[in-house]
Amino acid sequence: MSAVETSAVQGFPLSVLQRASWRARQLDSPRAAMTRVVVRVTAPLDEAAVRGALSRLTARHEILRTAFRRPAGVQLPLQVIDDAIAPTLRFVAVTENELDRALADDAATPIDLEVGPLVRVTVLVLSRTEHVVSVHGSCLVLDVPSALAIVRTLAGDATAAGGDDVPQYADLAAWQDDVLLDSAPESDAARAHW
Repeated sequence: MSAVETSAVQGFPLSVLQRASWRARQLDSPRAAMTRVVVRVTAPLDEAAVRGALSRLTARHEILRTAFRRPAGVQLPLQVIDDAIAPTLRFVAVTENELDRALADDAATPIDLEVGPLVRVTVLVLSRTEHVVSVHGSCLVLDVPSALAIVRTLAGDATAAGGDDVPQYADLAAWQDDVLLDSAPESDAARAHW
C-alpha cells in the first residue's frame, strides 16, 4: 500500500466505510460514531499481564496506533499510523453501586480523532475475581467483533491472538478502493458483491 503525503502529513486514504463514517460524524454528534463493548469478566485479571497483552495487540495491529489527520484544504483526513499512539488502559476499583456511574463517566470521556489514542480500555475492578471491561473507541478503527476480540485477548483467551501474519486495515482499504473504483470489467462483479 502506498502512503499519501499532503502538506507534511503522511498517511493512508480512508476506506469506503471510514469515509462514510467520517462524513456521518461531521453531520451528527461525534459521540454517535463510537463503538463500545462492556463485558463482565469473572476471573482474576493481573494488571501487568493485561498491560502486556494490550501492548502486544497494539504492536501487531496498526489500526490501534492510528489517528486521523486532515491537512489544511483537504476535505477527508488521512489515516496516520503513529507508534507513539497506543490504546489507554485504566484499572479502577469500584463497588457494584458505583459501576453504572463509572461506565457513564467512561463513555462521556471524549476521544480526539486527530491526536489519539482512538481506543480506550477501562477495567473496573469489583473484586479480585470480578471485573467489568469496557472497550470504547471510534468506529473508524473499532467495530464490535474487534472490541470483543480485545476483551477475549486481555482476559487470557489465547485463541483470540491469532497468527503472526496479520492483515492491516490500511492494506484492506487500498484493496477495497482498487476493486470498487477500478473501471476494468472484472471489477464489475466485485462491485456488485460489495
